[in-house]
Amino acid sequence: MTLLRASSSGDTESVRKLVQTQSDVDVRARGTGRTPLLEAVISGHLDTVAVLLAASADIEARDTAVGFTPLGWAAAQGNTHLVRVLLAHGVDVDSANGDFDRTPLMLASQQGHADAVRILLEHNARVAVTDNSGQNALSLYRESNGNDGAPHVHRQLIEASAVLPPPVPEPPALPWPSVAHAQVAYDDPVAVVRGFILRMAKWEQDALADRARDLNALCAERDVLASAYLSVRPRTYRPHSIGTPTEVDERETLHSVHYPKPNRCELLVRDPLGHPFRSERLYTAVKKHGEWRLDTLKTRTLGTANWSRALL
Repeated sequence: MTLLRASSSGDTESVRKLVQTQSDVDVRARGTGRTPLLEAVISGHLDTVAVLLAASADIEARDTAVGFTPLGWAAAQGNTHLVRVLLAHGVDVDSANGDFDRTPLMLASQQGHADAVRILLEHNARVAVTDNSGQNALSLYRESNGNDGAPHVHRQLIEASAVLPPPVPEPPALPWPSVAHAQVAYDDPVAVVRGFILRMAKWEQDALADRARDLNALCAERDVLASAYLSVRPRTYRPHSIGTPTEVDERETLHSVHYPKPNRCELLVRDPLGHPFRSERLYTAVKKHGEWRLDTLKTRTLGTANWSRALL
């Protein structure tokens, strides 16, 4: 029995023995990056949590899969017993959790956990702090006000002087160049990216309208169309799916054009306002043999910090 497994299953006696013989009480699970304390909190094992805390387990450790602290998990699940125990051990009541850096109060409010919200407010959780997307506990509550207990959450937040945050201003968009249909302007990296977006958006729209066609044939057609815009190099993986919302939208807005090197151009592009899962993309174009071509693409959810490599 490993410490991680014993903590996850709530085998408190095994945990008690293992922490006396195991040097690393904060060993992490592969894949999720969970520590024994995180495993015990997520599974709701109060007695196991108490043993791990007594063994000086890292009370602020974040898992690598979701990025939540123990208090973040307890608040998001509405486990008031664990919330109280963690707060009693001096955990940061306003710790940042996940890609959006949301506080435990935000997570509890979003899920409609009135009792957890009350306890966090009693421990001076800040109601005005905002996450990376400009939301606070009150605005997140309003997004999910159908949850059980949500009216009580609203009352408690208002009594704690919570107000809605000001809207996050949208940065001004740059104009896209005019692009001729099916013609690639290899002398302009911005035009190459714009042409790629328009061509892929049209392909997705046509593919969704023709579901009777074989998926492999559709994706092979996409590869041919995309090759006119992409740099010439091996690409082991290519996009091979079609869904809603579409991956590419012709209404995407251009927000910056940067040349880190004379033969390299980076373009920051955002999904249009109103998109259900708004993201921004960093297109990189490279110039070889006098031609600009799209080379790599990174994406991230709007308001988050970390980029992920995307398929072209």
